[in-house]
Amino acid sequence: MRSDKLRVLIADDDIRTRHVIVRLLRDAFEVIGDVGSGRELVQAALARNPDVIVSDVAMPLLGGSRGH
Repeated sequence: MRSDKLRVLIADDDIRTRHVIVRLLRDAFEVIGDVGSGRELVQAALARNPDVIVSDVAMPLLGGSRGH
């Protein structure tokens, strides 16, 4: 059974930041996972089909910034 809450996937290479974001969002959203690299993000997004992705742009392994 699906919850009425939006399903959120968190992506950040800093585990402490991910945990803070999860704690901030878990009451209002259904946090369906958290990952630490761009590749993990792609795999998790395809497998879990989140409604929303909250992501750091500069991450290892498929980061979104030009400098990485």
